[in-house]
Parts: sequence; C-alpha cells; structure tokens
Amino acid sequence: MTLVNVDPENPANTAPATTIRDAGFGGVRIVSRNGLADFVTECHEAGLFVLACVNEQSHGYLVPGADLYQIGNEPDIAGTNDSMPAQDYAGYAQLYRNTYRELPMITAGLASGQPLYLRDVDIAGGLVGFNAIALHYPKDATDINRFTKYAHGLPKVITEWWRPADHILEYKLELRKANVMLDAWFCWGYGQWALQPDQLRALRA
Repeated sequence: MTLVNVDPENPANTAPATTIRDAGFGGVRIVSRNGLADFVTECHEAGLFVLACVNEQSHGYLVPGADLYQIGNEPDIAGTNDSMPAQDYAGYAQLYRNTYRELPMITAGLASGQPLYLRDVDIAGGLVGFNAIALHYPKDATDINRFTKYAHGLPKVITEWWRPADHILEYKLELRKANVMLDAWFCWGYGQWALQPDQLRALRA
C-alpha cells in the first residue's frame, strides 16, 4: 500500500480525502496534531488508511482514530528537533509503547542510512512491542535490507520517499524485493517535493 504525506493545516499541502483516494493512494501520513480528528474521520469515510507521525510538532499528542502511529521522526540525523542518541530514542519510544499499549506503532523513520543506530535502539530495548521499523529515502532493496539484521524480526516500512517519474516503477520494484509492507510518498504539493502530474501517473501505473 502506498500512502502520501499531507499536511491538513496547509492548504497547499493537502487535498480532500476523496481526491487523494481517487489519485490512487491507499492512505495518508500526517503529523499527529491536535485538531485533526475530523480529517482522520474524513479519510476513513473515503476508505483511506491513516498513519500519524508523533514528532516534536505533536507536543506529545496522539490524534484519535489513526490506524497506525509512527513514534518520532528522523532522530538519527543531526539538526532536527527530533534528533537524539539511540539510547534516548529507545526510552522515548518505550514511553509511548507502555503508555498506549492498545495502539499499533512503528519506529521513527530513520534517515541516516546507518543501521547501527537501529542496532543500538534494539540493544537498549527500544523495539519491544513495535509493529515495524520505518526508514526514509533508502536507495534500493540492498540499502533497505542492511537494516534487517538489527530489525529484531520486524517488518520494514518506508514512510518518506521520492523519485523522478521515470524512476518510480524501478523503485517500487526495489520496495517489493525488500518486502516493504507499506510506503509513503513525500509529499502532496509541497515546494520542491510537490507531487507532479507525471509522477502521479507513474505511481498509478
């Protein structure tokens, strides 16, 4: 299933749920903010899956009704408000896991391409109870599978990726080769990452 990253609070970075569905996406990924419960309901009424990313912009808030929650965002790279050492992320992740035991969760999207960060999270107990590990912008199946050794048997999802239109089919094949269970395009209509008509056609092919 392919989702698309949207920001319901930014008109340039979202669309009605039915438009997203009719464009061929199976769901959306949103930042888990207060005030988005109606958008989650709208998505569900349109038959869309909702992945809510809990990051520094969320201020600890988990929007009700999401189908899946991503805990953290790119903690393994410097210069973001979510940056933290692996041991700290493990504690952060387990705080959410133990507080909201009934909710399905995946790890933060890791963007550094360095599997040892995931190894250290696992050693610190951070993967216990999680449903999958998330990655951002891996190059290919080999790049994705470098994380398998440290994934503690968890499935892999890609919650941010982007490619030129003529490379999309090739990249989707790489995701299949790596047994990726869910992926999310970045993103709907935002600056240099804006989804272009030729890319949309390629995604639907």
